[in-house]
Formats: sequence, C-alpha cells, structure tokens
Amino acid sequence: MSAKEAQAAGIYFYELPNQLNYDTVDPLIRDVCHSINESGWVWTAESCQGHPDADYAFPRAGNTKPMLRLVCREPDAGEMLNSLLAACGANTDRDVHHPILLEVCELSRQNGWVPIIVYARACTTYERNQGIAVYRRFAANLR
Repeated sequence: MSAKEAQAAGIYFYELPNQLNYDTVDPLIRDVCHSINESGWVWTAESCQGHPDADYAFPRAGNTKPMLRLVCREPDAGEMLNSLLAACGANTDRDVHHPILLEVCELSRQNGWVPIIVYARACTTYERNQGIAVYRRFAANLR
C-alpha cells in the first residue's frame, strides 16, 4: 500500500509524501515528517510545528500546537494510535510536571483508510518543543 493508493481512495494530501519538498515543511517538524513517511505504512498528509513564538503575522501564526494529519490503512490504525500513546508516556525530560497531551481532533474511516488529525497541547514554546519531542519518538517507533 502507498500514499498514492490512499489518495486514489479519496484521502487529501497537500503533496504526496514521495513528492514532498521537505524544504517547505516547518523546520522543527521536518525530520518527523520524513521519518513517518519513510515508515511505509503511515504517511503525513499535513503538518505544522506550532508557532507560539511567532513575532509577525502569517497564516499559521495563531496556531501554538504542533499538528500532524496522519494517514494509514484501516487495519493499521490501532497500531498507529498505540504508537502515538506510547510516545506520550516516554517523556525523558525530568523537569516536566505535566503530561504532554495529544488532542485527536478528527478520526475517521474512508474507503479502507484512516486519516487522523492530532495536536500536541501547547501554549508556550517549551510545551510546543515537548510536543515535537513526542512526535519524534512516535516517528522513531514506526520502523
């Protein structure tokens, strides 16, 4: 299976992962998207690193939360969600006194595929960076 097959089934990708110019992806989440897309079974359809530190106006400046729109085959959805959950629990920063929470904003089934939009709770730059760390652990565990 491939992201191209997901697209043919009606899943929207801004750019197919195998055609993605990673220079256009937010720098803090670029390596995460690349690792996820290299997994061969989960793909990124959209991403945002979160911009709580924005000091000028641009379309995503108001979004403080790192976001991923992920796509996988329906039979793999449970494993993908378990990997996300495991990445949250593996926080190695001993100074964190609150968990990094993921907010699932959309989870659906579409012609054998599951797109999911997930945000990491973040209001500050520190929390945004912790959310990015969760996504890095998630991406590393997909291999």
